[in-house]
Amino acid sequence: MKKYCIILIYCFVSGFTVYSQNYWTQVAAIPNMGRYCAVSFTIGEKAYVGLGQLPDGTKSYDFWEYNPEINVWTKKADYPGGGSMAATGFSVNEKGYVCFGQDNSNEVHNDLWEYSPVTDTWLQKASFPGIARYGASCFVIGDTAFIGTGSHGYADDYLFDMWMYVPASDSWFRKADFPGYRRSHATAFTIGNYGYLGTGLSGYQSPSGDIWKYDKINDSWTRIPNLPGLARAAVISFVIGGKVYVGLGCSFANDFYYNYSDFYEYNPGTNTWGSLIVAPRNLLRRRYAVSFIINNMGYVGTGYSENGLLDDLWSFGPEKSSNIIEKHSPDAFNIYPNPAIKSISVECEENSIIELYSIQGQHIKTMIAEGKQATIDISGYQSGMYCIQINTAKGKITRKFVKE
Repeated sequence: MKKYCIILIYCFVSGFTVYSQNYWTQVAAIPNMGRYCAVSFTIGEKAYVGLGQLPDGTKSYDFWEYNPEINVWTKKADYPGGGSMAATGFSVNEKGYVCFGQDNSNEVHNDLWEYSPVTDTWLQKASFPGIARYGASCFVIGDTAFIGTGSHGYADDYLFDMWMYVPASDSWFRKADFPGYRRSHATAFTIGNYGYLGTGLSGYQSPSGDIWKYDKINDSWTRIPNLPGLARAAVISFVIGGKVYVGLGCSFANDFYYNYSDFYEYNPGTNTWGSLIVAPRNLLRRRYAVSFIINNMGYVGTGYSENGLLDDLWSFGPEKSSNIIEKHSPDAFNIYPNPAIKSISVECEENSIIELYSIQGQHIKTMIAEGKQATIDISGYQSGMYCIQINTAKGKITRKFVKE
């Protein structure tokens, strides 16, 4: 039966605090077309996103680095494991790791690759000793990763085994099975010294709302309250300030996909779900997105929506903040008009160094503000989004503008 994607308008607000959409900001889109079932991980103050299925059905092997300080993406070395979707990514001790996935021949993998951001190179590590799979989930506790669940074929081939990978010794160890039984496309996250795994598919078009807490010391699981609302699969999660935010994803009915854009906040101290987070209207309902954390800001992007595959990226913080993280910011500066057609004016400190970049991070020009205002001719530039970075003795700050 042909599948259609439709929107479910679902309200679940009784007993919850509704947050303002001002917590969300759209930032630079992920390059090279929309995609879903990509992977992501964070190393230091940068994030890495790659792989996934593209609009033409091809499973990609590209990888990109996101720098939130200047809000730009940079192409990195391709993933040597080949085109893949629904792979699993994580990071430990300043290295990134990618394993599993389904390739362009629909074969599933058990290989593991380590990425070094210093050398921009990949190194193959010890292959996973269990069943090859895709749609697996992973959380990291300290310097070890815990990976499991997923599927090695169709719905009847969903898995529930869990394994620990130790990068220091490049070794795998079987751990206590996931007690929620068979599961694929679940979400996983870490709070303190505990890992969490839940939601996802427990069978063909059978989403789950259960979430389980893992104790590394005792190799044991404890169930926590279900995700509020309807059970769903392909959700994302990120942890900020000791609280987790879980949202997006989909449910099913009669071969139809119902996508979501809501988020819920979990407090491990009280073991309760406290707040319904309302995403802005432009953050489309979606499934199979990616998420990551940089400097206590959550990021959400890509995925499959009723409008097709997405390449957008959004930042979220419990407190209002700039769309770009600014560590040593000088006094704020203004850009006008924005959007602009022929030129933009920049109000800033005298003798500030002004640098112009494309949204892909390519340097375009550098100039010095002779007064407190500088004018930049953009009439010859292509339409699109650009970044301006101001450098002063106090530090630097970055803003975006649109050339129409």
